[in-house]
Amino acid sequence: MNYKKFKLGTLLLGLAISATNFTTLANDTKLNKDDKAPTFTYPSIDKVKSYSPNNFKGKYLLLDFWASWCPPCNAAAPELKRLYTQYADKGFEILGISIDGNEQAWRKSVVDKELEWINVMTNDKGKEVSTLYEFNAIPYFVLLDKEGNIVNKGFSINQLAEILDNTIK
Repeated sequence: MNYKKFKLGTLLLGLAISATNFTTLANDTKLNKDDKAPTFTYPSIDKVKSYSPNNFKGKYLLLDFWASWCPPCNAAAPELKRLYTQYADKGFEILGISIDGNEQAWRKSVVDKELEWINVMTNDKGKEVSTLYEFNAIPYFVLLDKEGNIVNKGFSINQLAEILDNTIK
């Protein structure tokens, strides 16, 4: 009986140490609050102009990394539209960055959802931006201040309204 308790205790201790190490690794990122946002440039949906975060200096900018095939991304669209309408006159912009591999599906999604903000599509299914911004799941949100510094990153759509309330006065 004592041997079984010892084995169970050892197993639980090992799991706790592993979880601690994983959490430490997961939180050990190069990109932190107040850091200058990494830059990228992709063409807009009309292919007339290309955009990067640098185009939005002087405005609060939400980087919305998404794809047309992503159910949580599609579910977030109505709340993004609501918040865009609510905060646009306070210097808030959204840059939608699609990691779609299918340009037609991306274009259709932007039109069908009536996304009013600037949307661009990566040319490598998001490999560059996912490395720059250290994410591996979408939707992924990053809020930048008026100087292009990271205010917050990796939050859910449900947290965005509170973050905007606390950031944009």
